[in-house]
Amino acid sequence: MVRKQCGLLGMMVLLVIMAACSEKKGVEVTVAVPLTVFQQEITAPSPPQKMKAGEKSAMDVIVKNTGSEAWQNKGSDDKGTNLVALGFLWYNNAGEKVNQEQGVSLLPNVLKPGESVPFKVTVQAPSQPGDYTLYFSMFQHNVAWFNHKGAAPLAVNVKVER
Repeated sequence: MVRKQCGLLGMMVLLVIMAACSEKKGVEVTVAVPLTVFQQEITAPSPPQKMKAGEKSAMDVIVKNTGSEAWQNKGSDDKGTNLVALGFLWYNNAGEKVNQEQGVSLLPNVLKPGESVPFKVTVQAPSQPGDYTLYFSMFQHNVAWFNHKGAAPLAVNVKVER
């Protein structure tokens, strides 16, 4: 009986010590984990309608977290796994990705549900004239693009001229 009481008392002391050691005073620790909800709202107040082939243009884009989970701006490892960022890609009229680097803009801070953040992105028109669509979507690095999980991307139709 004494052994049982000592064991119980020792366990309680250990739990109190563990709780005291793990308590973080005024420090919020967040770890980037895979999201379960991929919801976004992306708008552009004045997207370009025409661009010259190869031209670079600055564009304002506003992103809102319409999901139920915070988006982390830092990854869970040195490869950036699980960080959330804005990406954009050009597609031609046939729906094929144009052979260009994708654009990426990192979140400046953690974006909580309901919060918005403005981005100033630089887009470069494809090198060949034609009708293109510039798609914007958030993505979680090494996990998924939000638009591949059902979220509506921002689609901007752009006529590229000589």
